[in-house]
Amino acid sequence: MARLVTCSRYSSSGKGFLTHLLSRYNTTMAKRDFYDVLGVKRDATDAQIKSAYRKLARKFHPDVSKSPDAGEKFREATEAYEVLYDGEKRKVYDQFGQA
Repeated sequence: MARLVTCSRYSSSGKGFLTHLLSRYNTTMAKRDFYDVLGVKRDATDAQIKSAYRKLARKFHPDVSKSPDAGEKFREATEAYEVLYDGEKRKVYDQFGQA
């Protein structure tokens, strides 16, 4: 018979470990579409993707922007750019929705 392993970190807060894992899974799965993040169409050229990324990077770079969520937006834009600018990663993303 399998034993249920508990951790005081989750049981004392009233939040079970499984609930914690599911909430983390749902958070990571709720990513926006990379094309929407950069504000480009699905048939955008590499030059258009690069231009859109550079505009967002200048706008949301944590050293420049005073917005509290600037760092997160900058990371999101960088992740989108890294996937869409690389031809192989973009092909996988277009086919499966993730890279």
